[in-house]
Order: sequence, then structure tokens, then C-alpha cells
Amino acid sequence: MPLRVLLVSDHDGVRESLHALLAAQFDLCVVTAPTTEEDCLREALACLPDVAIIVGGSAVTAERLVATLHRAHPDTAIIVLAMQAD
Repeated sequence: MPLRVLLVSDHDGVRESLHALLAAQFDLCVVTAPTTEEDCLREALACLPDVAIIVGGSAVTAERLVATLHRAHPDTAIIVLAMQAD
């Protein structure tokens, strides 16, 4: 059974590129790809992903989202990709 992945990013190009990369893997299934923190939490409750990949950006505050997601779904592994100018 493939790992169920939640991918969240507010950057269209990054989200679409990562989605395509992950979808090409036979053992992964991107079950949802929300663009906001609120959508992420709502959709995580609905799909119960095995892994959440969070790309921090302007509309996604990774630190707050990780804490909230971990409280709501402690069994979900969380990976954070930080986007920084430096």
C-alpha cells in the first residue's frame, strides 16, 4: 500500500513540481495538495495522511502549522521544506 502524502504549499510552481515528482513514485500517493494552513488542517482530518510535506512560504507559516498538525495527527510524519532568500 503506498504512503498517503499531504503536500501543502502556497507557491503554485513549487507545489505542482513536487506533486509531479511524488506522483511518479510507485510507493507514494499524493492524496491532497492544499494551498493554505486552514485547508491543510481540514484536509488532513479528512484524508489522514501518513506523511505531510509542508513548503513554508508567505501564506504558510510552517512552525505554527507543524505544531497544530502534530497535535491533531500525531502519527503523521512531517517534512518541512523552508524557502528562504538567503
